[in-house]
Amino acid sequence: MSPVRLSLFSARRVCFKALTAVLSLALALPSMALAELPPHLQEAYQEVYLAAESLVEQGRLMNAISLYRGSLGELKNDGRVHLRLAQLYEKLKRPSKMPLVAYHYLMCTHDRDMQPMMRDMICEREVKRLLSPLSFTGEPLSIEVMRPEAFRGVASQGMLLPKGPILLRVKRRGTQSFEEVSLSLPHSAPLQLGPKSFLPSRPKLSAADLIETGSPDTTPSSSPVSSSTPSSFNPDPFALTEPPQDMNGRSLELPRWPGYTLITAGLAAAGFGTYVFFNVDQFSGNYLGDELPVVILGGAAAALVIGGSWLAISW
Repeated sequence: MSPVRLSLFSARRVCFKALTAVLSLALALPSMALAELPPHLQEAYQEVYLAAESLVEQGRLMNAISLYRGSLGELKNDGRVHLRLAQLYEKLKRPSKMPLVAYHYLMCTHDRDMQPMMRDMICEREVKRLLSPLSFTGEPLSIEVMRPEAFRGVASQGMLLPKGPILLRVKRRGTQSFEEVSLSLPHSAPLQLGPKSFLPSRPKLSAADLIETGSPDTTPSSSPVSSSTPSSFNPDPFALTEPPQDMNGRSLELPRWPGYTLITAGLAAAGFGTYVFFNVDQFSGNYLGDELPVVILGGAAAALVIGGSWLAISW
């Protein structure tokens, strides 16, 4: 046999062995994945798998999906069930089912008992294709995913969500109500969810308006200040140039003369009470007797307190 024929024969033999190894690995993957299941779940998974795949061969995809979904009660953490559900939903070729495809591929990556080759080569790859992280700024009090339904629940920074339209329910700081926020993933910039400001925006004034209001910033430096400025111009808008008045034009300020009168009477009474205190014998015939100085000085103190309070209020 010539060397050329030997080399061709050897090359064919090598290719045949490589192809056989690849096919053997592909056929062994399901059994390898099954072998890593806990013993009490192997029989349940095998039964569901055989029945569901029989329905798939008959073209009854929805029946197979229902069978797999029914097994999630017992096999809810089994990545192989989620993997087949994702593949069957995608096989339906319905855009409305794509969030479910993304959800089951994502759940497939959470199974740490799954064979790593299947999880990394299939589930992780599909997650990168179908999902995108949510990014936002600020610290909202509450943020929830409303749609798609498969991902409904509390959202967080960096949470993976299906690419496409997303509806969030947000409660920002500084407000007591919720608001709905729509966005589409992936987004180029983080979602702004900072606290709301309730201060009204300031009106924009033109240069002519500023000159009419007498703003010193718009007065030309070359022109002197006009002497015709009204005397009633008040640079402090919060200072009162006139006392407050009622609807009839009467002043609402309290008069101060009652306070002065009470203080004067109190001082006079205090002087008289002191005199009586030191000369109480001269007033022994009074019906109050020795209590007269106390009464006079007490009245003087009351007049001084009331008069001082009146002036403090009306000043």
